Amino acid sequence: CLHSNINKIYVLTQYNSQSLNRYITRTYGFGDGVPLGGDGFVEVLATTQYPGGSRWPEGNADAVRLMSWVLENPKLRHVKHVLILPADQLYRANFEDLITYHQQRRAVVTVVTHPAPEDQVANLGVLQVDPDTLEMVDYAEKPRGQREREAFRLDADLSRRVADGAPFLASCGIYVFEKNFLLRLLREHPRAHNFGADVQPLSGTQQVLTWRLYGYWADVGASLRTFMNANLELCLRTPGADSPFDPFAYHDLGALALPPSDLVSCNISRSTIAPGARISGATISGSVVGPRAVIGPGVVIRDSVLMGADYYEEDLEVRCSSSELPVPPMGIGAGSLVQKAIIDKNARIGRSCVIANRAG
Repeated sequence: CLHSNINKIYVLTQYNSQSLNRYITRTYGFGDGVPLGGDGFVEVLATTQYPGGSRWPEGNADAVRLMSWVLENPKLRHVKHVLILPADQLYRANFEDLITYHQQRRAVVTVVTHPAPEDQVANLGVLQVDPDTLEMVDYAEKPRGQREREAFRLDADLSRRVADGAPFLASCGIYVFEKNFLLRLLREHPRAHNFGADVQPLSGTQQVLTWRLYGYWADVGASLRTFMNANLELCLRTPGADSPFDPFAYHDLGALALPPSDLVSCNISRSTIAPGARISGATISGSVVGPRAVIGPGVVIRDSVLMGADYYEEDLEVRCSSSELPVPPMGIGAGSLVQKAIIDKNARIGRSCVIANRAG
C-alpha cells in the first residue's frame, strides 16, 4: 500500500495476534505518521474494539462491519473509497492503477481477478464477466461439483483476453468499494459475512467491475501446501511473471534490530536466511530460515520452511551443551534431518531427530 501512495491503513486482526501487533508497532509506530504524509497511519483494530460487542467476526465482511465505525470518523470524511485486502495472499500489484481504473469507470465495486488453473478452482471463488464491459455477471465460492464449475469455464476467446488462456477467472479477494455504498450495504444486510459469497451478489444493479492483476499471485491461506510452495518459490530467485522474486523491488519491512546471521562451516544453497540466525555446520538447500533460528552441527534441511523464533533463550550456549535438560533447547539439535516440512516458531527439536514428509 505504501508504495502505491496509500497511507491510511487499518489492520483488522483476529485472535492470537500478538506477534502481528508487535511487528506493526515496531515497523510503523513512529510519531510523524507513515511515509508519504504526516497524516498517514497504520493502526491495528483488535476484534474487541468496537461498541457494544465482544464476538469474533464470522467472515471478512463481518470484520469490516464490526469496525465500520472507524470509517465514519469525521477525520476520514474526505476518504471516498475503501480498498480491502486479504492477509493470506502473496502478490505484486500497483494499487494506484486499480484505484484510478475504479474512479474512471465510476464503479461502486471493483473486484480484482487472476487466472486460475483447473486444479485450483475448488479452493477459490470464480466468476463470469461480460465479454464487452468486463463487469461481473456471476460468482461462485469454491465450486465443488463438475456441473457448477463448468458454468464458470471461460470460452476460448474470453480466456485468451482476460485469463492468458487459463480456463477460469478467480477472485483475488481484493476489492475497492465506494465508501458510502459499502457502509450502507453492510448495515442493510447484517447476515452477509463474506465479501465473496454474500456481499458481491447483494450489489444488485450496481456496476461491479473486474480488474485483472498481472504477475504473481498466490493464495497462501488456502492450505499448508500453498503456504509452503509460496515460501519455497522465493528461494528459486527466478524473475518473471510467475515468480514472487523481483530483484528490483524495494520492500520496507522495518528494522528487526537483529545482528547479521552467524554462519559457521555451513553449506547453504538456494535458500533464504533471515537476520539473527545462528547456524553451525549445517547443510541447507531450497529452504527458508526465519529470524533467530538456532541450527546445530550436522543438521540437514531440505525444501523446508523454518519460522524462526520470537526471542533468544537465556544462557543459550550453556543450555545447548547440557545433556540433563528436561526439554531440548529452542532450535534444531545436532544431527537432525528436516525435509519438506514447516517448523513453527519457537520449536524445540532435539538431537538426531527426523522430521520428513515422505509423501512429498
